Amino acid sequence: MRYNPLLFHGRVRRWVFLPTIFAINFLGRIADRAEPDSIGPISILSIAMIWPALTLSVQRAHDSGKSGWHVAAAWGFLIFGTAILLSGDLSDGLSALGWLGLLLAIAGGIISLVITFAAGDVGANRYGPNPRDDDDGALAEGTPQGRG
Repeated sequence: MRYNPLLFHGRVRRWVFLPTIFAINFLGRIADRAEPDSIGPISILSIAMIWPALTLSVQRAHDSGKSGWHVAAAWGFLIFGTAILLSGDLSDGLSALGWLGLLLAIAGGIISLVITFAAGDVGANRYGPNPRDDDDGALAEGTPQGRG
């Protein structure tokens, strides 16, 4: 089963998801370091890497039978919580609103981790065939559950 990191449909396994996300993050960080104070082609490349990270996260949620809206909620909590947290004056500690932002960001991170490390559904689900299965539907040889 092949995956497409630019589309929202389908399923992707953890062993494909994690190295790809790390590579996207690594390339984004290199792009940010190349031109740290400017919005140029390199920074645009860094921003463009958000798309495959989002689509792969949705495909990972699909592997465990969850909707892509779970990913949207997690990312929303992360982004909104971080924005609230960083909008306040942190020199005197966190205000009540700052604590709310921190809790939202932590909740988003936990939801993202659960989606990332949740076991995939056995067999096909409403999002497609199990990526562990071979093309003919049989489990691959190697480990008891199929490919490692």
